[in-house]
Amino acid sequence: MRYPIPVTTMNHHYRLPIKQIKYHSASKKMLTADKKIIKIWEMGEDQGSLFTNIEPKHEVNDIEICGDGSGVIFSPQEQEKIGTYFVPALGPAPKWCTFLEQLTEELEESKQTTLYEDYKFLTATDLQKLNATDLIGTPALKAYMHGYFMELKQYQRLLSAVNPFAYEEYKKKQVEEKLKAKAEKRIHIKKKEAKINVDYVKELEKRQQDKEGKNKKSALAAEQVLQ
Repeated sequence: MRYPIPVTTMNHHYRLPIKQIKYHSASKKMLTADKKIIKIWEMGEDQGSLFTNIEPKHEVNDIEICGDGSGVIFSPQEQEKIGTYFVPALGPAPKWCTFLEQLTEELEESKQTTLYEDYKFLTATDLQKLNATDLIGTPALKAYMHGYFMELKQYQRLLSAVNPFAYEEYKKKQVEEKLKAKAEKRIHIKKKEAKINVDYVKELEKRQQDKEGKNKKSALAAEQVLQ
């Protein structure tokens, strides 16, 4: 029997028809595909959360799992060859292509983290504020998690078009964050507290702070003693 209320809602963000839905029972994950992207979702404890994306260069027509316990996915696309992908987290490679396991181990040893330093992450609400919702589904936006990545330069152009002063505010904020990060890296030398003549030292410190006041000479003398 069909349940009348949706158990989980998952969003592809591209606003395109879903081409195929497949359940991978061995890993308890759901695979969904539109013509631009293949998404793999958690269906266990973190039901509905995104596990990973596969973004083919060509339009996707369908997806097929190579055996229920396998991590290999086939995808007929708008090209001569069948798109073939191996996701080790779904399951092992089939016996007829065990060499994929070796390749995976070699890649794991030499993997590097991809940084999106030249991209700005935007939600659907952010795109509405920038009047850029028409860019959804185009190469200008890279769907990721609950939003999109946009090239930083393009984001800055859109921001300045919507609000000419916003870009200057954005640059100022970036500079402040860089200065703050640099300040946190500096080594702060902790001043040693006096263990003897504590009251006398405190009195000298009070005098030292009065450099611009009436007792300027006394302040300078106190500073010399403290040094």
